[in-house]
Amino acid sequence: MRSLFPHNEIDPAEGRRLAMIAMLPDWESISLKQGGMTAHDALSKINNVVHCMSKAEVENGGLFCLRVPYGFNILEVCIRKLVV
Repeated sequence: MRSLFPHNEIDPAEGRRLAMIAMLPDWESISLKQGGMTAHDALSKINNVVHCMSKAEVENGGLFCLRVPYGFNILEVCIRKLVV
């Protein structure tokens, strides 16, 4: 997986976008046919990815704070995944 990402320095928001795109299901895999991912499974996977990407926390001295990089927008990533 790491080999798919550029080796140069990227900002944290772009790194999170690339990771989210890699974890989202391919739309072509959603099918009613045998062996295809059902819509329910796809939406569950999307929900889990969105939750993990938007609810990342860090601990500092017993205090927990949300850690979402500046410039990261979940809707932008989902739309980019749909278009590509």
